[in-house]
Amino acid sequence: MSFSATTPEAPRPVLWRWIQFVLDAGAWTLAILVAVVLRYELTEQTLTPNGVAAFSLLAILCQAVVGFSMALYQGRYSFGSFEEARLLVSVTLIVATILVLLSTFLGFSLQIPRSTGVIAFPFAALFMAASRYAKRMWVESRQKPGRTPSRRSSTARASSARTS
Repeated sequence: MSFSATTPEAPRPVLWRWIQFVLDAGAWTLAILVAVVLRYELTEQTLTPNGVAAFSLLAILCQAVVGFSMALYQGRYSFGSFEEARLLVSVTLIVATILVLLSTFLGFSLQIPRSTGVIAFPFAALFMAASRYAKRMWVESRQKPGRTPSRRSSTARASSARTS
């Protein structure tokens, strides 16, 4: 008997977790860009691309450290579940708090407003939740009734064992 996990389905969850991290990184980047544009009242003359890029990299780094330390990207909860949503909001709030503290000390050198982390938090949480929901809907749309083998319940196994 071989117990190796060489099935084509085995590496997929790990790949999905890394894809989810990349989507979360994109969510922070987009949220910070939206936050800076909204902070400057939709005028892009005061927008500094280098500052936005550096602040986005800080957000991605913080998301990686906090997300991996709190097991957000380790598959503890199923994608799109309420437990994952609760953990996602907690991680996003911690990252936003770190960003507010970083912008307080580094804001002038990065030319980023101190309120960027506060404004970006709800957008980042929304974009991350939306990507998880879209992923869950995509997976569920691919599962058709005849596609996956149904598992027999323990009651069905017990009744078939008695009749045999």
